[in-house]
Amino acid sequence: MILKTLRRLSAALLLSLTLSACGDGDVGQCEAYPACNADQTEVESCDEGDESCHENTLCGSTIYCQDTPTDCTAVPQCEVGDSPVDNCSSVDGCYSVTECGATIICERVEACQGAPVCNDDDIQVDACPDDSICYDVTECGTTIICQTEHETCDGIPECDEGDTPVETCPADASCYEREACGESITCQVLELCEALPECDPGDTPIDTCPDDASCYEREACGTTITCEEAPGGSCAQSFECPDTHQNTPPCTEWGDCMSFYGCGEFQLLCSGEQRTTGCRAAPVCPEGFEITEEACTSIEDPCVEVTVCDTTITCSPALTEG
Repeated sequence: MILKTLRRLSAALLLSLTLSACGDGDVGQCEAYPACNADQTEVESCDEGDESCHENTLCGSTIYCQDTPTDCTAVPQCEVGDSPVDNCSSVDGCYSVTECGATIICERVEACQGAPVCNDDDIQVDACPDDSICYDVTECGTTIICQTEHETCDGIPECDEGDTPVETCPADASCYEREACGESITCQVLELCEALPECDPGDTPIDTCPDDASCYEREACGTTITCEEAPGGSCAQSFECPDTHQNTPPCTEWGDCMSFYGCGEFQLLCSGEQRTTGCRAAPVCPEGFEITEEACTSIEDPCVEVTVCDTTITCSPALTEG
């Protein structure tokens, strides 16, 4: 109540001083314009019954003054989609918003034709790189990121020592990203990969493939080698029947048979002594071979299936000591 009374007395005093300045005989020539108190904000009109809003008339001009709440914390904001501006490019495209004595100018998006641009010599980036100086530029509701001092950035992204840059990270590898001066690379971790590329059995690793040879490449852990196929194909193994057998298939069910395989493929069938049904002789691996649990079709090395009296064993090259 006291604050309201003081405001009214202040407005009355201001009016009295202004009229005195004009003089009784100069009222018709009064050029003073009404003004709101320091703790008031000029508004377009007062709502009916709002005691915090006052009409102020002076020299024929009338304004409306809204008391500023002492506990007001509201911040003026533009409507959704519009942007605050310092100066309006189009009168029709702008409006003001006042809250708690603070006023901002807002520009409507549909009236804004500008696009955000970086300062001269700066560049626009999607995200600010590490150790760089960046700033935002907003225009007509659109914001971009600008990187400055890029002209002093001459770094090149590099992988950690021992790792290698790759175009795309292999599915079975571990990779990471490195970035410098706005450029990024993908690095493959090699210390986790210990495999070495190898040629197929019987083939030879070479530096350059001869014109008259058939070659292919093998890759492992980022290392690539060139392999030359042995004459006759990638599997150059050859077999001959032992003196006890002949290359005269077929072999009977109860016969003495030897089937030779190379690189997992059948190569030669040798038949030996023909035995009678119910024989009890046991098959034996040839010299230099030993029994294995694997099938010859899954072994790259030479392999022999020996059948005697309806019993078959699989033999692979014996391991040598030393």
